[in-house]
Amino acid sequence: MSSTSSQIGSGSYSTVTVKGSVAYKTFTRDFVGGKREFEALKVIYTRCSPGAVFFVLKPIAFCEQDNDIEAAFENEVIRPAVGTYLEDTKSPTIPMERISDIPDALKAELGELLGVKPDEAAKIRICLLGIGRNDAESASKSTVNLTNVLLTADMYTKLAVQSKTIHLPPIEQIASGIGEMVSRIHWKAGYDANDIKFVMGGNGNGGIKLYVIDFNLVRTIIFFYLEGIH
Repeated sequence: MSSTSSQIGSGSYSTVTVKGSVAYKTFTRDFVGGKREFEALKVIYTRCSPGAVFFVLKPIAFCEQDNDIEAAFENEVIRPAVGTYLEDTKSPTIPMERISDIPDALKAELGELLGVKPDEAAKIRICLLGIGRNDAESASKSTVNLTNVLLTADMYTKLAVQSKTIHLPPIEQIASGIGEMVSRIHWKAGYDANDIKFVMGGNGNGGIKLYVIDFNLVRTIIFFYLEGIH
C-alpha cells in the first residue's frame, strides 16, 4: 500500500484519508459526535464482527482536538506512524483499519457494466451496496462516483453473473448478511443502525471483503426510550 496520504471521501461532518494500512476519519471542529462514534465503533467491532458476513473496521484510537490520544483497546500499542499523523491533526480523528480497493480485475468488469473507459474504471475503490435502491437511483455513465460506486441489487447480480475473475456471493447472501448485521448491532451492541452503510472492498489478496461502516448517527437503544421515541 502507498505510504502517501489520499483523501477518499468527505461528508458534512468528516473526511476520510487513507495512508498505508490505516484510514483516518477526521471530523470538523464544530462536530461533537466524534467521540460518540468512537465509543460505538469499539462496542460494535467487539460484539458484532466475529463470525458475521459483514466485517466492522477495527478502531485504533481517538485523537481529541487538543491532540490527547486514547487507544481503542488496552494493551495495544499505537504505531509510531499513526501517532505522528495524529500529532499533525488539528481536529478530532479516529484512525482505524482501512478498506482495500476492490481487485483490479473486478474494477475492469465493473467499468464495462457502467460503460466507463478502462482508465476511469481503474479509479474505482469500493462499492456501496444499495440493495434497497432501484436502478434509477444508481450510478450512470454521467453521474458515477468512481471512488464509491453505488450498486443496486440488479447491478450487483449482473456483476456477479458476468464476472469471470472474482467469485461474488449471491445477492441472497448479501441481503441476509445485511439483516444479520442490523440485528447484531441492535441486540448484541445495543445500538440502532441509523444511516450505516454496507460496502464491498478488497481483501488485499485478490478477492473481495464485505464491510459495514459509518456509525456517526447511531444511538443507543436506551437513548430512544429516554427520549420517548419508540
